[in-house]
Amino acid sequence: MASFPQSLLRPSSSCDLEKRIPVASIARAWREMGFDPTPELAGVESIGLWRCRESQLQFYSPAPIGSEQLYAFLDQQGWYYAPDKWEFTRAAEFLKAQACRSVLEVGCGSGWFLKIAGNIGLRAQGIDLNSAAVAQAKAGGLDASTSTMAELISTGERYGAACAFQVLEHVAHPADFIAELVELVEPGGYVIFCTPDGDGWLGQRLQPLDMPPHHVTRWGRAAFAYLPRLFPLDVVALVSEPLAASHYGAWAAALVDPDPAGSEPPLSMPRRLSVGKRLLVAVLRLLQQLLPASPAQGQSLIAIYRRR
Repeated sequence: MASFPQSLLRPSSSCDLEKRIPVASIARAWREMGFDPTPELAGVESIGLWRCRESQLQFYSPAPIGSEQLYAFLDQQGWYYAPDKWEFTRAAEFLKAQACRSVLEVGCGSGWFLKIAGNIGLRAQGIDLNSAAVAQAKAGGLDASTSTMAELISTGERYGAACAFQVLEHVAHPADFIAELVELVEPGGYVIFCTPDGDGWLGQRLQPLDMPPHHVTRWGRAAFAYLPRLFPLDVVALVSEPLAASHYGAWAAALVDPDPAGSEPPLSMPRRLSVGKRLLVAVLRLLQQLLPASPAQGQSLIAIYRRR
């Protein structure tokens, strides 16, 4: 009898298999980036991408989680932790407009958002499991620690807002994570998530960074809109990031050669584009550069809620 995984948001919901990816393809893609993922992927032959029918959340199963070595490798890549992410400014401007006084960032890293929030007058505090990143944030005079959400909850501390940027998609148990984060926000406060945009170009083609052992889930507007059915939250806004110039090439590749769900046989990843398709990608990339304003969705999706 076939085995079907439980939905990570609604265990009672039925789930559909959308793709099955050979682990050998994932491993090859990581090796081409300079990292050997053998320890993370050991014992797994293929990984399924599933969709929960009720919440529309996409999730991988089985979903091996990245090791400290994997994240240490990514930490060395200059593009991985950008200091000027779109969502940082967007969230800070929103919280300032709401006269929010305090904000907790879960997964603060070295503190780029904490610095932005502090500069506009917010009392900003951050937590992260990465002790080296926390040490860097503290060296910059920021309020950061390796405390867990459970530890903060036990103190009775509550915040005007709590944010998690590019964190939720890494979490093995997102429902538990969201419940703890919501508990740390005072009624009437705000909860802000930002993840890769599952409805945008990232959701169109298989990407090594958007699957295990790096990402566990894929979030789109429907999944974020579903959260108020499970948690004391009301949706304030769901906003897609504008397409950034640095992503024109990847956006064009997804447009030219999409990766439709349910394709059989299992897709090889990464897939090589033909010469003709590569030329078309180059043309689309050039045309995108010439547009006065991009109509295309970018890499990330921000979800803003008011806590009931």
